Amino acid sequence: MENNKNIQAFNCGYNCAQAVLLGKCEELGLDVKMASKLAELFGGGLSGMRTDVCGAVSGALMLLGLHFGRTEGEDTETKESAGKLGREFIATFTEKFGAIRCGELIKIAAEKDPESVKRVGAHMPVCTEMVCYAAELAEKMIGE
Repeated sequence: MENNKNIQAFNCGYNCAQAVLLGKCEELGLDVKMASKLAELFGGGLSGMRTDVCGAVSGALMLLGLHFGRTEGEDTETKESAGKLGREFIATFTEKFGAIRCGELIKIAAEKDPESVKRVGAHMPVCTEMVCYAAELAEKMIGE
């Protein structure tokens, strides 16, 4: 199960963006250290500020970009199709969790279940759920 790699990375202290991306490094032929550095500042709603996009969403969008992104600047067709997939991912994630901004997600989760936002180790349980879901959704979209 792919999520085991994501959960292992998350439980080892990597942030949400890193955990989603690192789960696919081997399959994509990405250097783990380089991927970890790339995603470092995307965790916790961008640099841990919790005011912007959830790191799990950012990591999943990186995965989708790696699979469907363009390699030539003038390739507008690929840009448009990749953008459409990204928007589809965001809409599906938002439908499930109610938002894509880190702070909003935590607030929504706290209203539903206060226990879900109490830290267990370095992370909140709701964040683990989002890492798993984002990784699964990206994998599904890649496989289609």
